[in-house]
Amino acid sequence: MSIKHISIWFPLLLVISILIQCNPKEEREIQNPTLKKILDAHGGLQQWDNQNTLQYTLGNQEQTIDLKSRNVKITAPDYTMGSSGDTVWIMQDTASFKGSPRFYHNLMFYFHSVPFVFADKGIHYEKVADKEIEGHTYGGLKISFDEGVGDASKDQYIIYYDTATLQMKWLAYNSTYSSQKKSDKYNLIKYATWEKVNGLLLPSELQWYEYENGEVGSPRGNPRLFSGVSLSDKHMGAGFYKAPDGAELDVR
Repeated sequence: MSIKHISIWFPLLLVISILIQCNPKEEREIQNPTLKKILDAHGGLQQWDNQNTLQYTLGNQEQTIDLKSRNVKITAPDYTMGSSGDTVWIMQDTASFKGSPRFYHNLMFYFHSVPFVFADKGIHYEKVADKEIEGHTYGGLKISFDEGVGDASKDQYIIYYDTATLQMKWLAYNSTYSSQKKSDKYNLIKYATWEKVNGLLLPSELQWYEYENGEVGSPRGNPRLFSGVSLSDKHMGAGFYKAPDGAELDVR
């Protein structure tokens, strides 16, 4: 290409480049208006979608999650656990981790990333009756899943949110991973404290409660405390989450 042609095309290419850089990412459409209001109260889905990596400390674990691929890596003193695509793995010298790596690897990430993960595909929403908890009345939004979504598509969740601020306060859920059958028995988590990270409200303390036949009891066990929470628009790279040689695979 001659210098003359370069001088003609360069300004146009420069304008196109600037327009591409200034054009924001297309925002995902939120099908349910109540969920959209809840998400907006927590910083907005667009801001969540701008993030690519979430990291935090939970007890003696360091957890890292790729928010686009949902690959996970958990590093603890006695084991390392992770997922890469559909492969879940664990590396440990002795059987110090007694549970199911597939069940646990993304469990706390999911609770920590509510309500944003409820904007995923294959989810259905249903308004449910308001509920009074600890003297305050909360609005309710039920979450269910298409068949085959995740490892436990029969799970159901209910967000209980402050109708004035639209911020969620409680999460009821049932677990069907083992039985693969729908259940009417719910567990209950209080989202006790929140912190702002990169413009998003994320929980720093989750407290489970006794919950029987819709009645809220006393706190159950110690609270789960999340510290050092960070969000980044950078990716760690696929190799970071890949199963190391010698790892035990937990096949679906």
